[in-house]
Amino acid sequence: MSTVTVKTAVERYDFEDYGTLEESGRYVKFEDYAALAAQRVALAAENAVRSEFIAHCFRVAADGGTLDGGDIQELGERLALFGRETYQPILHGYICGHEAGEDTVYVMKKNPATDAFLREVRAQARSEGINYAASRLAAAFDHGFVDKPVKEVADVVRMILTAKDELANDPLPAPDALSGEYAEQALEEWATELRQGGAQSTTDEIPLPVERELMMALRKGGAA
Repeated sequence: MSTVTVKTAVERYDFEDYGTLEESGRYVKFEDYAALAAQRVALAAENAVRSEFIAHCFRVAADGGTLDGGDIQELGERLALFGRETYQPILHGYICGHEAGEDTVYVMKKNPATDAFLREVRAQARSEGINYAASRLAAAFDHGFVDKPVKEVADVVRMILTAKDELANDPLPAPDALSGEYAEQALEEWATELRQGGAQSTTDEIPLPVERELMMALRKGGAA
């Protein structure tokens, strides 16, 4: 299976120093522009078909008509959204009334350009979130809200940042890790332990005004 590489932005350069990237540069490499343009064409083509499918269904409904399963299958196949495959329970799951190796089923076709673009968008969003979390911890330490040795804090910040590489190299990360469920459950358990030990809960240790002060300092780039 071929892998689709997506460029979500064209790298820009300044004419005087072509070797240096400039966010507001007026020039781009032709190869970068051509690659990005090709990706946009592929995205537009895949989503145009979806738009046509939705528009057709809307027109039928607006005219007071109806579509049954056969109509939808025919429309999807004509627009190359659906494809036919020989029914195999191990691939398609159990479908009542279908005989393996004999009957035909309809399946959604792959959309490599759209899928690759969405993967890149998710990867960038995750990286930004990880960077934000690491910066927030570093700012908390710099402003005196974390009473730990600098080496321990540096190790944790570094560990957070390495999560970007871990997610990029792990095709199936733990669902509870991505959702935050594991961390939220751990916080609840720790808070319970602290309460049972006669200590304040973790949420009570940092008053809300202090939390706001920390967030303001982080937004200002770490200025006190």
